[in-house]
Amino acid sequence: MRALNLRIGRYAVDPPVVLAPMAGITNVAFRRLCREQGAGLYVCEMITSRALVERNPETMQMIAFDDDEHPRSLQLYGVAPATVGAAVRMVAEEDLADHVDLNFGCPVPKVTRRGGGAALPYKRALFSDIVAAAVRAADPAGIPVTVMADTAAGAAMAGGLVDAVLVGCDRVARNGDTANKIGTYTLAVLADANRIPFYVVGPLSSFDPEAADGAAIEIEQRPAAEVSTVGGARVAPDAAGVWNPAFDITPAALITAFITDAGVLRPPFPGSIAGALAGQR
Repeated sequence: MRALNLRIGRYAVDPPVVLAPMAGITNVAFRRLCREQGAGLYVCEMITSRALVERNPETMQMIAFDDDEHPRSLQLYGVAPATVGAAVRMVAEEDLADHVDLNFGCPVPKVTRRGGGAALPYKRALFSDIVAAAVRAADPAGIPVTVMADTAAGAAMAGGLVDAVLVGCDRVARNGDTANKIGTYTLAVLADANRIPFYVVGPLSSFDPEAADGAAIEIEQRPAAEVSTVGGARVAPDAAGVWNPAFDITPAALITAFITDAGVLRPPFPGSIAGALAGQR
């Protein structure tokens, strides 16, 4: 594998592997385990700007970093330029992180229905105001602000900027087929096409011994209004139908390995998964 050089602002990311934020997973303990396997950039769980500014106790706990964790990367979500700017200013003045990542790609309904995440970039003026507010607040402290689009994943892989892909999981069948947030299957196909290892990270509690394969996993359909309307105004044609699945299924054949609390599970998955589940009893 060719040597790659990845820098974010003044920080070198070596090896060039970035662990994306995963709710309930990429806490300080999980990131510590990842660092033990090699340095890189590990982003904490997504932080709501307003909750940070208001010093919500749970949020303040979520932004904890180990003393030897550098660079400290924090992802912010917000829909108001003033609040995002205040949150970044707080990060800078109180030395809470070394790098700020702004979330404009999360498709989870509880984020998009408030106008954030993937629902925000099309609002160009607001998008520009949020980014400008964050950069102004971060610049005096030299904190790089990175805007990352999920749709750029394929280009990043083809351009040699990605050495591995790590995703979470909501449910895993006995054969290794994996249900996760919509878009995971797309990343798996892109990784396979670019010969990049694709890892699924999750606890054994996500493995369902009653599901033989992905066909046995029911896929939730989210309300049509989540994609047909924005801010209460309909943006899709009245006669248009809506297909809005919350999850997709990644076939086991596209998965390199599972990283779990019982160790790393490798193919053939029916055997390794069964063995891990048996050892848990």
